Amino acid sequence: MREVEDTYWWYQVLRMEVINDVASRFPSGKTCKLLDAGCGTGGMLHTLRETHPEWQVTGIDLSSVAVEYCQQRGFADVIRGSVEEMPFPNASFDVVVNLDVLYHRQVFQNRALSEIRVLKPGGLLILNLPAFDILRGRHDIAIHGTRRYTVKRILALLGSIDFKPETVFYWNAWLFFPILSWR
Repeated sequence: MREVEDTYWWYQVLRMEVINDVASRFPSGKTCKLLDAGCGTGGMLHTLRETHPEWQVTGIDLSSVAVEYCQQRGFADVIRGSVEEMPFPNASFDVVVNLDVLYHRQVFQNRALSEIRVLKPGGLLILNLPAFDILRGRHDIAIHGTRRYTVKRILALLGSIDFKPETVFYWNAWLFFPILSWR
């Protein structure tokens, strides 16, 4: 996973999308406390450290192997834990990033979403989720992905925990038809 996370174009593009979004709110010199909830082997954390060393980044992941990789990369603020029950106080972070986590079969999405409590009021939540059941494929099976989402479904989920998003969109919509034709 670590090799793929560092070099695969998909992850590189996703990380730059996230960083650009966060940087638009926290320009250079402005402090930012960011949590990568489901940080994996630290690809996002690594890119954040390289592009914005002034930001304070923390990671949490359920996999002890992933956390060990992060610590080997020099991330002291990465802990082993569940996104469903995070050991952080309420309103601890300016930004919470949750990339490709909620759709896994072992994640209870409502419990994980209730942990948005760690986000400061007015903070930025960035979710990346696979869209449209029609695009389900071998990759979903391989990584135990059981859910795909639509904007309507995300709005309903966030509404169920009284979270009102500013924007919900398909960031990679340009890939929809090529992927559909390939399936």
